[in-house]
Order: sequence, then C-alpha cells, then structure tokens
Amino acid sequence: MSIDRIREQLFPFLFEEVDMERQNMAITYGNDREMKALEVLARLCIKKSDGKRRKNTLVQLSETDKEQDERIPDYALSQAERILEQCCREGILVCLKEETNYPPLLSRIALAPEILFYRGTHPGEISTRAALSVVGSRKADRAGRALASQLASLSAAAGAVVVSGLAYGIDAAAHTGALQGGAGSLLPTIAVLGHGLAQPVYPASNRKLANNILEQGGCLLSHFLPDTPAFPSNFLNRNRIVAGLSMVTLIVQATSRSGSLSTARHARDEGREVFVVPGPFDSTLYEGSHELIRQGASLITTPMQLLQELREIYPDVSGSGDISGSQQGLEDVRFRGLYEAFKRSGQLSYEELQNIVSDEEVLGQCLLELELGGFIKRLPGMQFLRTG
Repeated sequence: MSIDRIREQLFPFLFEEVDMERQNMAITYGNDREMKALEVLARLCIKKSDGKRRKNTLVQLSETDKEQDERIPDYALSQAERILEQCCREGILVCLKEETNYPPLLSRIALAPEILFYRGTHPGEISTRAALSVVGSRKADRAGRALASQLASLSAAAGAVVVSGLAYGIDAAAHTGALQGGAGSLLPTIAVLGHGLAQPVYPASNRKLANNILEQGGCLLSHFLPDTPAFPSNFLNRNRIVAGLSMVTLIVQATSRSGSLSTARHARDEGREVFVVPGPFDSTLYEGSHELIRQGASLITTPMQLLQELREIYPDVSGSGDISGSQQGLEDVRFRGLYEAFKRSGQLSYEELQNIVSDEEVLGQCLLELELGGFIKRLPGMQFLRTG
C-alpha cells in the first residue's frame, strides 16, 4: 500500500473539498504526523508471538519487538487506519512520544506510552508549569473531599496544574477545586481516564465535571485506544500516567485498599515525591495514608506547607496562592459566622463547622482563607484550632 494511498484512505478530506472543521483537523495532524501516528498504532496492533493482540493498553515496544515487527502486516495497518479515522471523526487528538511537546516528565517513566489521546488543551502545556497529582479514596468522606478540593484550589491558584483520575471521591474533588482556583488559566487540570476517549466518560456521575474541565481549558487524557472500555484493570494501569505527569503526588485520605496507593508506588519508583495528609489514627479511611508515612512519604499538615514544598520543587509556583477571587471575606456573613465561632470555642470539628456553613464548597474556601491568614490551624482528624 503506497503512502499516498494510505493518506487518501485515512484522510480523504486532504484530497477533496470539505468543510473548514475537517480541514482544520488535517492541519492539526499534518501529513508527516499522520504517517508516524499510523506507524506507531500499526505496530501496537501487530499480533504477538503468542497469538494475542495489543488491542487496549499502549506500551512502548522493546528494540527486539521493533526488529521483529520491521514489516507491518496489512491487518495491523488497516486497524491503525480505522483508529485514526475514528480520531478525526470524533475530534480526538494525538500526541506522539517522539514530539517535542510530549509531556517531558511522562516521557521519562518506564514504558512511557508511544502515543497519547486527548481532548481539550494539549497536555504538553504542562511542561511550562508546576504540576501536582492529587489522588485518594473513591469512598472519601465529606471532610476528605473538602480538603482535597481546598488543596487543589490553592495549588491551581498558585499556578500549578492539578492532575488526577476523574474517579469518585478525592479525584473528583481535586478536579473541582482546581477549576475553582485555576479559573481563567490555561490547563488548570488534567483528567487521566481509565478507558478510551471514544467511550462515555466513566463514572457517569462525573460526565458533567468532564465537560466542565474541557470548557474551562483543561484536558481529558488517555493512553488507551479510543474504543477501550473501562475495564477494572485499566485504572491501576492509568495510575502510572497520573504519577508520571508530575514531580509530586499528594495522597488525601487513602484506605488500605485504595488504588491511590499504586499511584504513590509508581511515583516512588520513578523517583518522584510522595506527600501524604494524615488523619485520625483510628480511622480506616486513613490506613493506607498512614502506611505510606511509615514507608517514608512526606507529611503535609497545612496548606502553606504544601505550597512551600511545591515552591522548592517548582520555583515558579506562587508563594501565597491568590484566592482573593473566591468572593469570601470578613464582609461575608458566613465567613463572619465561622470567625465568631472560633473566637468563642477555640477548637471546632469539621462536622461542627458544617452546622454553621452547610455548603461544602463555601466552607472549604472560608477555612482555607482563615488558615492562610494564620487565624486557625488544621489538626489531625479534621479538627481546627484557633491560633490568632
């Protein structure tokens, strides 16, 4: 099959008059990139010696594989053509490992994906920014979700890209917080999915959040072929990408069986930093977190400490985390209510604070401002102590 014939079949709009949207797609890929993407995908579709196909997980080929696969069979080339045709048809973009704008930290991990699929802002934009991977339990409680949202919001406001997996619980809270703190910035958050981008977003309850991520300049990213379903094993595989995109992985509320522990393991194996927020010693929601601390992970006890750590690793991170646009302040009756409650009681639990401000998002922002202002200190077990 000739190169011209492949191009004509794969991107027929290059050879005929078509609408502007498809012409733009052709410009986005470019002829040389089309051919390289076709080659990469075809090699990933080649049958292995045991008769199985590389259908779903995209892995880097070894030099032996490349020598054996020097000649690409027609069936693999045809399958690769169908994949790229589908990408063009559904607006799924690709990023090749050999390109200069491939996320640099990800390119350094073992078996970095040869090709990434994405929607939204190019994931390579992360190369000029600080990045923080935030993960934790899917079954997180309200306090854990609020904390993840607060820390992600603060980090995004300080200029960091927040990376997570769009799962229930901590992941969703982290993306939501990043969109709030990074409002108006390019690439406030990257959601790494455990399935192909042609599949409906999983879990279904986070589809609206996924749309919000795209609308606000974020990125949906996958290293799985577009039609790959959300198999359970994919999510553990996805975790190495979450860890690989940043120098720092923050664990918020991990149980002993939390998948976020695998993210921490991947980060540690790649020589990246692992930070952990501690919790009550008798809470099963923090069993995995505390085990990571025993293994040597760094303890994070205040939002300002997180910013200081990020600033040491990424000098461009702002030191204060500008959250002045959060529409909170002493003139806000809810903020004043918390302020007065701390003046009266000195120490309050998160549950007690919810009786004053029931909106979880507003409460998180109020507590964050009080903490950054030095008026309160966060204690283990989601207790808050007045310090000023």
